[in-house]
Amino acid sequence: MAHSSPSKLSGQKQAVASMLATLSCPGKANKYSGTFSRRRHTALPKDDLGSGGASRERMFSGRPRLDVAFRRSGGSCLRLHSRNSGYRARLIQAHKRAATTSLLETQALSVPSCVESPYFFIEQDLQRVWSQILAIPLDSIGAEDSFFHLGGDSITAMQVVAEAPSRGLEHTIQDINQLKTIEAIARKNGGLPSNIAQPVVQDEVTNELFVLTPIQGFFFEMYSEGTCWFNQNTLVHFQRQVADSDMERAAIKLVQNHAILRARYARQKDGSWKQFLVGRARQCFHFSVHKVNSVQEMRHIIGQIQTSLDPEHGSVFIVDLFEQNGQQSLFMIGHHLVLDLVSWRIILADMEAMILDLQHQPRLTMSFQIWARLQADYGARHRNHHPLDESSMRKFWGENNASTGGDSRTRLIRLNEQLTNKLFGPSSQALDVEPVELLHAAILFSFVRTFPQRHAPCIFGEAHGRETWDASIDVTRTVGWFTTLWPVAAQLSPSGSLVTAVRTVRQARRAMSIYHNTKQERCRAGTHLMEMTFNYAGKFQQVEQDGALFRMEPMAKQSLFDGAGELGRWTMLEINSVILNGMLEFHVTYNRGTDEARVLTPWMDNLVNCLEDLASSHA
Repeated sequence: MAHSSPSKLSGQKQAVASMLATLSCPGKANKYSGTFSRRRHTALPKDDLGSGGASRERMFSGRPRLDVAFRRSGGSCLRLHSRNSGYRARLIQAHKRAATTSLLETQALSVPSCVESPYFFIEQDLQRVWSQILAIPLDSIGAEDSFFHLGGDSITAMQVVAEAPSRGLEHTIQDINQLKTIEAIARKNGGLPSNIAQPVVQDEVTNELFVLTPIQGFFFEMYSEGTCWFNQNTLVHFQRQVADSDMERAAIKLVQNHAILRARYARQKDGSWKQFLVGRARQCFHFSVHKVNSVQEMRHIIGQIQTSLDPEHGSVFIVDLFEQNGQQSLFMIGHHLVLDLVSWRIILADMEAMILDLQHQPRLTMSFQIWARLQADYGARHRNHHPLDESSMRKFWGENNASTGGDSRTRLIRLNEQLTNKLFGPSSQALDVEPVELLHAAILFSFVRTFPQRHAPCIFGEAHGRETWDASIDVTRTVGWFTTLWPVAAQLSPSGSLVTAVRTVRQARRAMSIYHNTKQERCRAGTHLMEMTFNYAGKFQQVEQDGALFRMEPMAKQSLFDGAGELGRWTMLEINSVILNGMLEFHVTYNRGTDEARVLTPWMDNLVNCLEDLASSHA
């Protein structure tokens, strides 16, 4: 997930909305239901599992495990056998190289199994989680399929890790990134708590100054006086009536659980900034109920709220409940210093759970305060420096090109669904790359091909920032501003090949530490300005959860980011990509003074050509 500069784009907002809509109602049963098959296209009805559900629980309670027996007879044959129950199993006959898989029902045999494997039901549960998060059928997910080849990315990997504990499973984002398949993840962790490093969760310390995270520090470097108008917000509508008192209690509990929503910021004598936590929620949190007669009246009040945050002396998070003709709507707004787009998923999920059950206690992960300290310590030991050529940068784009959010324009490039499917299917699989690496390479290679006289620009990668370097650090359900920005140093030659470019970018992105980027790493030439940033927001899936309490306001009618138009932009060019309605989109934001005919049009034409070449060469 990207940072929200003053020029945030509608395509990325659509992707974010999908994540919020998908996960604002956690724990709901997925519409795809079945029994796991190690081969793709084999799903058994859930009811046919017999007593297997109870047997599965034994794996997590120390009682006898199920045996999984493998035999071969004209193909690979999988039989489940339980020592402790009259368990009926399916015989799955998976003929090699066969186009279809036949299902044969058989009685469980009493002979001992030849292979002891505790992993089958772990794999089955992982498959269900993947199916739910990726919004794809169970029978399209095999045990040996790469998560990323199924359409996964870093954002959905984080969602999988956050959802897995509800099914008694524990693994990390690193497990998905490195192991990639259900089979490998299940075998590494075994689904047993003793095999997983227990997450570090510590209480926050109130009224004590602590360091800013890198992205927070960058904010104050850009806006040294601070600003109250740099917010993120969301508007949702209730599907059923909720008592005002229940809503207020849930909101107070939310702010108590996520201490960063009680943060304040203090300028030091040397001009730097630090943050501290207020102990009582009511001291820095505001809740109001408004009776309105029209949508226009509600939006007028929202406009006033958007300028009322005060990170130094007042609230950094506000909740307002609107009531109009029996319809309730909830507007929540927070200063960007204390939350990001991923945080909204956590906030909405917790709010819904606590409104429906006032005794509910959400699963908490490491506090943002502890994370800030650990990240700074780690970053101090793992620094990477990459000089930026500011003079050539400004000469190419114009001396005052970055300017302000109010001076920006956005160009949309969209690929059709067929081309998109080829890119993220055969092409990414053949090159063994993640989607973001493929797109980054195409952007960079098309640039050097278009402007061979210029060196390759340093594109800063953006990420949601919740990857960790230690399995004991879990921030998947931590509210805060985590975004990472890091320079991807990948020098390409105009005479090189596109495949070589993909490999170079892949290596550069994976080699760089993104956990802590200091001011020197971002701007060795003495400037805060970046030439280019790139963020891949993933795949938009409009998933409606049955029985959900909240319904998201359509993104066409609301803006997730709100900031003063005079705020300076962070980068000369901002590229955000998203898959929307099955089609890949690039939203390119630039200053209105940019020479479009000389720079943007030929470059974007070459970008489309590169993507078409990648899709056709590996189809």
